[in-house]
Amino acid sequence: DPREHHQIALIAGRPAELPLAELEETEWDAIPWSTRLDYAAPVIIMNVERGRLDIARAILAHVPTEERAETQERGSIALGRAAVARGEGRFDDALRWALEAAALGGTVGHFHPIFKQAIAAALDAAVASGELSGAAEVFERVRRFSRGLRTPLVDAQLARSDAHRGAQDGDVAEADRRFRNAAELLLEVGAGFWLAVVLLEHGELLVARNEGDAEPLLTEARGSF
Repeated sequence: DPREHHQIALIAGRPAELPLAELEETEWDAIPWSTRLDYAAPVIIMNVERGRLDIARAILAHVPTEERAETQERGSIALGRAAVARGEGRFDDALRWALEAAALGGTVGHFHPIFKQAIAAALDAAVASGELSGAAEVFERVRRFSRGLRTPLVDAQLARSDAHRGAQDGDVAEADRRFRNAAELLLEVGAGFWLAVVLLEHGELLVARNEGDAEPLLTEARGSF
């Protein structure tokens, strides 16, 4: 579906680029709906991840502040706001926006990129804040999904959540096992960006706990970006 082009690009780790001139010269509602979704979430997220926070803020400044009627647009905007908030160190706000987007999963469907990105964004914010409990409820809900709803990307984020929980509880073996599970799933579906995140987090855990050789993981993570 071309409407999900940049969401898919984000999942796969490929660049998500759109000309900013169109956004600057056109009223938001005059931009095609599918392009609005691209601007609101994947383009903002990738700019934040690449350290281009000024561009992400500039895009977000064009997004209407009033609630939008269409569910996918609301979810995309919430994801964009979550990304900018995390980039600015406002982790509580980032978690709140990510959970708002995740809550739309019952409407857009749990296979939809918005839901997949939302649970990842919620975990990102919870990890950054050091308060994993903030994302615990959404991941316990994911754990109760039937196998038909547990796609590799969703399972990978659940494994990543379990890995962080294991690390927090001092269970390095469990954290190591679940990080490896997450990496295998992400490699399977070619989700290069999130694979790099998992490898980096796994490597950082090994360094912090002086457990094993982290260099291969860190080298692979750098090569995935």
